[in-house]
Amino acid sequence: MSKTLMPAIFPRPVSPAHAADHLVAARCPLFLTHEWFELLERHGLPAGSNRNDATFGQRVLRLPLMQDGSSFHALSSYYSADFGVQGGTAPAVEDVADLARWLRTHGARRIELRPLHADAALLGMLMPALRQQAYLCDTFHVSTNWYLPCAGLCGADYLAARPSRLANTLRRCRKRLLAEPSFRLDITTTADSIEAALLAYAKVYAQSWKEPEAFPDFIPQLCRMTAAQGWLRLGLLYLGGEPVAAQVWFVKDGTASIYKLAYDSRFARLGVGTVLTAALAEHVLDVDKVCEIDFLTGDDAYKAEWMTHSRPLVGMIAFDARSVSGLLHAALHFGRRWLRRFKPAPSTTNER
Repeated sequence: MSKTLMPAIFPRPVSPAHAADHLVAARCPLFLTHEWFELLERHGLPAGSNRNDATFGQRVLRLPLMQDGSSFHALSSYYSADFGVQGGTAPAVEDVADLARWLRTHGARRIELRPLHADAALLGMLMPALRQQAYLCDTFHVSTNWYLPCAGLCGADYLAARPSRLANTLRRCRKRLLAEPSFRLDITTTADSIEAALLAYAKVYAQSWKEPEAFPDFIPQLCRMTAAQGWLRLGLLYLGGEPVAAQVWFVKDGTASIYKLAYDSRFARLGVGTVLTAALAEHVLDVDKVCEIDFLTGDDAYKAEWMTHSRPLVGMIAFDARSVSGLLHAALHFGRRWLRRFKPAPSTTNER
């Protein structure tokens, strides 16, 4: 289903069929679902990647992993915004101890998991469990996650609370676009109109500043999958009958995730991306009634204007202290880390 939003009124449909769909399904972040990992394996990884999931615990939990010789790493990529146990199940301490034993018995010399929230229960339990199995462990910074707790917040109040610079830009750009007779906003949420929306998205992306996708099939397949599940919110802004801005959001279990943003560079001065972000924010607040909006990965300065909180995303790395190769890799890792302590601080000048 694609909703065309009247230019004079930003999205406030009254009773969409999908409004409470996410409350029916079991609670699980999109990036930990079986559907996500299957899609990533088929369309978002290099050919020849070797999947070898860790199965552990009395409940037979599953941690999606890739194996390269004696190295095990998360089934994740540039496209991933989170990682953890498939299905989002919270493991117990004894489960994670069993996971550490699984890695040991399967000959893991090097283990790397990313991205993880710094306060993730899996991370807090796995490092001690691996140390019990004679692994040397460390964490490292991966990215920053900006987000907005928003339970009970309506779209109008959210936009009114934005910093003055953003609020003024949005007001000016909305006024200018509303004066355009050809201005139109659509939000595609289901599979019946997904193919037309994907063609429009591809057209915008090709005219944007962004590099071509490393795996061209991944985003279209992801949108098809999430549309079939009722999780997709694909926003498009049109001028003169042509799409000039596109954004891919997902709504699942009360969280709206902002995944992909693009706009035609020729229309940057009109603020088409800003106006589309505001429209989608109003939609997920007023229609989907989400409790959190998540800007996923990246510490871009503009995200602080839309969101209110940030938290670190980290990686975990572990080396087998019982093997020569594990010790050598550990020496390289910790040696580089030690040397970085003596690296001069970067210049704070604006010279380029």
